[in-house]
Formats: sequence, structure tokens, C-alpha cells
Amino acid sequence: MTANPRSAIQAGSAESPSDQGQPDTIDTHPADSSKPVEVSTSDESVRQTLETLDLRPRRRRWPIALAGLAVGVVGTLGALAAIDQNGDDDNTTTEEQVALATAPVETRDLLEEVEWAGTLGFGESVSAIAQTDGTFTTTATVGASVARGDVIATIDDLPMVLFYGDQPFFRNLSSGDEGPDVHQLESNLVELGYDPDVTVTIDNSYTANTEAMVERWQEDLGAEITGDFRLGAATLTDGRATVVSAATTGNTARSGDSVAEFDVQQVLVTVVNGAAGIAADFVASDTPITQGTVLYSIDEQPVVALTDPGRIGELLADPGADIETLESLLSSGGFDPDGEMTVDGVVTETTEAAVGRWQSANDLPVTSVADSSGYALVRPGLVAGQSLVLPGSELVAGRPVLSLTAQTMSITLTIVASDADEFAVGDQVDVELADGSLRGGVVTDVGTIVTPGANNDDDATIDVTLALTDGDDSVVAGPVTVLTISTRIDGAMVVPTRALVSLVEGGFAVEKELDDGTTVLIQVEIGTFDEGVVEVESSQLEPGDALVVPS
Repeated sequence: MTANPRSAIQAGSAESPSDQGQPDTIDTHPADSSKPVEVSTSDESVRQTLETLDLRPRRRRWPIALAGLAVGVVGTLGALAAIDQNGDDDNTTTEEQVALATAPVETRDLLEEVEWAGTLGFGESVSAIAQTDGTFTTTATVGASVARGDVIATIDDLPMVLFYGDQPFFRNLSSGDEGPDVHQLESNLVELGYDPDVTVTIDNSYTANTEAMVERWQEDLGAEITGDFRLGAATLTDGRATVVSAATTGNTARSGDSVAEFDVQQVLVTVVNGAAGIAADFVASDTPITQGTVLYSIDEQPVVALTDPGRIGELLADPGADIETLESLLSSGGFDPDGEMTVDGVVTETTEAAVGRWQSANDLPVTSVADSSGYALVRPGLVAGQSLVLPGSELVAGRPVLSLTAQTMSITLTIVASDADEFAVGDQVDVELADGSLRGGVVTDVGTIVTPGANNDDDATIDVTLALTDGDDSVVAGPVTVLTISTRIDGAMVVPTRALVSLVEGGFAVEKELDDGTTVLIQVEIGTFDEGVVEVESSQLEPGDALVVPS
């Protein structure tokens, strides 16, 4: 479904009157321009004339309820004064008297929101794809629940096993290979218990210890023992899943064909510690993981989650980071205001001080740690699971230490590609469910694959994925509305929308009650509308002023 963003609170952009030099206070006495018009609440001829005239907002990008305003002004206000002076109302139409009251000018914070149409579904859909040709000798059972380590199919008796992760396997792996796919392979086999002697460091290097671990896994599967990882030996999901469709045993398998389709019911992410030391202070189970959450400590140094890391955070969390690039980014970002840090790739006290300033600016615990041992990159929307080691244990670098989980309740928005900059991973949003209730949400992915429009005139689209941050069993799958904040105005001066007076020559005014009971029309510039009030600007209004409104 293509999202149709619409502003729920639209900033007004009413054009100014054609006479740009016109004073804020409307004057009906041209001979004495210093004297503003005063409209007495007891003057029935002027009152009735004002009450019968229409509001004509000049431009409004979002419909607001303006019916029932107390007064409207057409022609010139000088004409109103003439009616008052002559008392000639023979040609006027008698209208029912409108009861009037007053309402105060106030200040409040205003938010401008944009609504996006989306769909909430339980279980992310994932496909397992064959990497080789052959014959399906076994296949998964539809409806079965599968988890890490389960065999979901065999092709020519070669097993395909379910692993957890999001780094697609794209090649055969053997001793000496380097890369994030090696890290993912090691992490899964360690989690499955194939490194009982704790000899493998979970990193990007396929070592002799990695090879020995693969051999133990292959022996357990009944596969040929080579110590090499074969492309097609594993497929990936984010966590435990349900089989919703599967190939038929005996059918021909071709590379690129679907082996099975899964609905992923739970994301499971394992945090791997970056340094040796004594573990303590584990985050409590079910704690939502956000930017800066302390996951645990190593030798009393906190390890914090980076859910929205930015380039500096990515480098700090990378064991092989280019320190010179990190220092350059810290310097250009203003985190070395006195120019004391030398950009040379050597971590010094000035480098650590710059890191501390970056941490402070990003609401992170200020540790000034400039290596990966103090950080963990974590996808948004997860909660703390169970610790995988006991507090006080001696940890080895590169070993699993903590699991993070989340029920998979994903929201998909299909948006015009040009609107992609409205979303960033980690953005907090509100989600209005089909029953009208509001829940919290977080952006987990902004797509990079652009889908062309069906016709030449249609806009290209991308998908944005979000997760609920406070979902529960009462949440109903189906259409949802995602609310993002476009503009925030703190301490805006606002008046009730029904206090506005529309001027035929353009612009708006309000009728301010003076201390002696008379009133004066004050021209205003309008801004954002929000729940029956509108932001206004005028040097002749201040909070607490009383304005005439229909009661």
C-alpha cells in the first residue's frame, strides 16, 4: 500500500494583506490613523453586521473547523463605521443574535504530525533459497516451529540448516577467509555448542579453530567432514520461525528456487563481548534496549548499546576501526573545540576527551572509551533477554554474553522514494492501531531498493519497516497509521480558532477585549493549527488577553 502522508496539524500559510505596510491594529478612521477601531459590545448595529459576515481564509493546506466564528469582515472596516454612524440598516438582513463570550490567549507546545498508512503483521516473512541444483530428498513440515540448528531440507541428501542472522551467505568459506559472514558462522556454531573447549574467538577470521568447530558440526549432521563451510549449507532467519510453505519431497530443486517460506515469530540477537574481563551488572530481562542502555560491564567498564550510532559510533564499535578516520570525524564534528587532538591514528588522552564529548552530546554514559570493548551495535526495538554467563564470571573476548529478543510485530510502510529522508533507523514514532489505540514504535529499517511505479506517471517507492515498542497480545494485525513529527514549536502563543476574524483583503484578526469593556480588532499572522487552537504572532497580544468568541 502506498502511503498517503497527510498533515494532521498543518502550519497555516495565510498570505499577508496586499498592503504590506498595514498596521497590526485595524484602523477605521483614515483621517486619524493613530486611532484604532473600537467595537463596543453594546453597539447592536455594528455587532449584528459583524456577526452576519463570512469567514474567508485565504489559504489553508489542511481543513480546520472555522465555522461559527464570532465575526467576519468584508469590504472595508470604514464601511462598518459608516453603518454605525448612519444607523441605516433598512437594506441589511436580520440575523439571529449570536451569544458571545471571551477566551484567553495562551501559550502551549505544538506538534505538526504527518500520517502514513501502513500494515501491521505478525511474523516477518522470510524465504529459504536453494543454492544448488538437485532433488529435494527431505523437506520441512508446514506448520512446524523451527529454531537455530534445525535441518529444514536436504537436496541430494545435503542438509540445509537454519541459522540466525542477517548477513547472507554468498560463498564457500574455508581457513584463511575473512569477513562478516565468517563472524556469523562462528557465532551460530558457538551458540549451538560446537566449541566446548572455548578455543574460537568470534570475529571475522576463519582460523584453524573455526575449521575444527565446523568439522564437529558436520560430523553431528552426518555430512561429509571437510572443515569448510559449503554455500547452501545454511539459511537465515532472525529467530524462531513457523514454516508456512515448503517444497515437495522428490521434486527437482534448482538454484534460486524456494526451499521453504517462514513467518519469523521472534527476533533473537546475541551480544558478543569485545574484551576479556569479569562480567557484572547485566541489564534486567525485558528491559527495552535504547541508545545508551548499559548492557553489562567488563571489569567495571560499562558496555552500552548503540541503536542509533551514526558514523562515529559505528567506528567506535568496530574492533578494526581506522582510528585516524575516527579522530578526523571527531574533529570535524566539533568534539575537539580547542584543537588539541592530533589526527594521527594514535589514541591519546585528547582522543579520549573528544570521545567523551561525543558521548555527552549523544546522551551516552561518558566513559571516554575509544575502543570497541565499550560498545555494542544493536538493532532498535529489542528487549533484554537472558545473560549467557553468570555475573562474576571470567569472560573471554569474542564470546556470547547476552541475548536480546523481541516478538516480531513488524509494520510496513510503502512510501514515495523521495520521502525517504523523513525516516531514519531508531526514530521513535506513534502508531495508531485499527481499534484507535496508540502504541509506541521505532523505525528498524529504511529500504534501499527502489520499486518503479506501475506507470510512467507513478512515483517510485521504497519500504520502511518499524517495530512496536509496547505491543502485547491485545494488538490486532491489520491497517495502522504511523504518526511522525514534522515540526515542533515550543511555547507558541495560541488563540482559539473560533476567535479568528477573516479579512476580505487578506489575513486574519482577533477581537481583543479592553479593560473598559470595549473591543479592538488586532491583525495577526497565523501559524500552526492544533486541536481547536492556532498559533498567532502579534506585538499587541500577550498571554492572558481576553478575546471575543462565540459562547
